[in-house]
Amino acid sequence: MIVPNGFGMEFWLALQYGTAHASALRDQKSTEFESNRFNFPSDIPDCDAGRCEVNDERDELIVSTFNHFIANDLYYVKYNGY
Repeated sequence: MIVPNGFGMEFWLALQYGTAHASALRDQKSTEFESNRFNFPSDIPDCDAGRCEVNDERDELIVSTFNHFIANDLYYVKYNGY
């Protein structure tokens, strides 16, 4: 939604009173998945934009996985008894 300069608060209040809520990209993806709708471009890997989106998401997941410190993991030991 594009709002003219200076009218942001009025639109925000009207949306809030009208029970609208803001959602992030992750929420939008999960909502579209649950309603069986495609989320462009991440669900359409045949096009150039879809390939770029999939590659970017793959790179982010690789970086977040390999930048994890093993020393920060919690190891739980199961004790017999209590």
